[in-house]
Amino acid sequence: MEYAFPEGELKIPEKPSALIILCLGDGDSRFCPRMHFITQHLQRRGFATFIFDMLSREESKIYSFNPELAAQKLVRVTQSLAKFHDLKHLPVGYFGTSNGTAVALTAASVLKTKVSTVISCSGAPALAIDHLHLINIPVLLLAGQYNSPVVTANRQTLHNLSGSKNLAVILPGVSDLFAEGKTLEQVTDISGDWFSKNLPVKKAAKHRRLKLPA
Repeated sequence: MEYAFPEGELKIPEKPSALIILCLGDGDSRFCPRMHFITQHLQRRGFATFIFDMLSREESKIYSFNPELAAQKLVRVTQSLAKFHDLKHLPVGYFGTSNGTAVALTAASVLKTKVSTVISCSGAPALAIDHLHLINIPVLLLAGQYNSPVVTANRQTLHNLSGSKNLAVILPGVSDLFAEGKTLEQVTDISGDWFSKNLPVKKAAKHRRLKLPA
């Protein structure tokens, strides 16, 4: 099942086990092949996905990216998606890229237990530093070895988070775009495993592979 929104795209596989909202920063788009690859992988793991541009095309021509305002929008989007019949009982996880990570972490600090976990993929969690102490859910911080600013920021973020199940993973020989070899497959496998482990999903649905329409 597929729904189109002005700023995002919702796909619901058969019997979804959880909802993953992908929060893209101002350097990413839901139309890029890299993000399409990630959403397809998560759908095959049995997760419904909503891939989300924080600014619409019209807004991006007028406004600069503001993580605080974008987080307010993400909170509203999360609450709206929870009203869908097929989604209202599902646990929610966030997957953030670039400064979309700060948006995801800020929104998670507001929604508390309504969001179960956050993954930062080459993100900028330091932009949410004022909210990190409010986050008690598991957070995974992914970065390539050659993306030194993000590696450093992730290490600092670990010290500022309140939760006990936080992890920073450095992928050896990898840049910020995860373009080397099969690195993107590695990222999606790690992310799928993290969501399966840290979302309160039904055991039968955890590792099920689903066939999606071409």
